[in-house]
Amino acid sequence: MMTSTAPIADAEERLRRVQAHIEELRRSGRADDAEDVQFVRDLAEQALAARGPGRPRDLLTTGQAALALGLSDQTVRNWVMSGRLPAVRRGVRTMIPREAVRAEIDRSRVQPSQPRAAEEEKSRVAWRRELLAALPPDSTARLEALHDKLEDGGELSDEEQAEMVHLEREMANAAARALKDAPRRGSTGRA
Repeated sequence: MMTSTAPIADAEERLRRVQAHIEELRRSGRADDAEDVQFVRDLAEQALAARGPGRPRDLLTTGQAALALGLSDQTVRNWVMSGRLPAVRRGVRTMIPREAVRAEIDRSRVQPSQPRAAEEEKSRVAWRRELLAALPPDSTARLEALHDKLEDGGELSDEEQAEMVHLEREMANAAARALKDAPRRGSTGRA
């Protein structure tokens, strides 16, 4: 089993081998290539020193952030462009602070429904049922029948139209009485 320092020791060994290649490039007269490789080696060495044994990276690539958030790499880039996720540039790479990714994960968590909201909904449903129960059932049934006739494309006679107007007034008055009496009965869950 590898210890947590094994990957760092392996990286340090690779940096030593890269340094040997840099010196070989210089000896062969390829100074420009040697300088380019030296630049990359120095960056790797700085990253290795900043990370230290067992220390998580403070910056994530867009790909790593996308993986952690369960999104596509392009979505993460879009979020950076829109300002939803903060980012820093490291050369040509866009890096996302680990804490910003954690904060986005926390923001996106589904919040459990609160018991108070469920109780309020029950109260509203009970209030509506109470209002409907206060309406005269015979009038409600007859008014529904007249409305159904209209919805089915039928025409109402003059008597049926007058009856409908009368029934609608009766229903409105019954609802008004129920609303007026409700506070006296202590009902608080209004719709």
